[in-house]
Amino acid sequence: MVLVCKNYHARRALLSYQFIFPKETIFYVSPVVDKTGITKDNWFTNEENITRVMNELEKVGKYFKTAIYRTGANVE
Repeated sequence: MVLVCKNYHARRALLSYQFIFPKETIFYVSPVVDKTGITKDNWFTNEENITRVMNELEKVGKYFKTAIYRTGANVE
């Protein structure tokens, strides 16, 4: 499966699809730069970009935590 999504939320998209689809599914991520112009080389250059990327990082953590609890993993 090919996932085409904004580059700064590609990780969250991949985690979401990996959680839903069978383990045998192979994913290819094709991140794109949207109108914000955020890239791996400039995301840290202004407050708006930093905030947008850090919000995505926070969401990744929330998704991961939810996935762990749904699978019944023993979390200490």
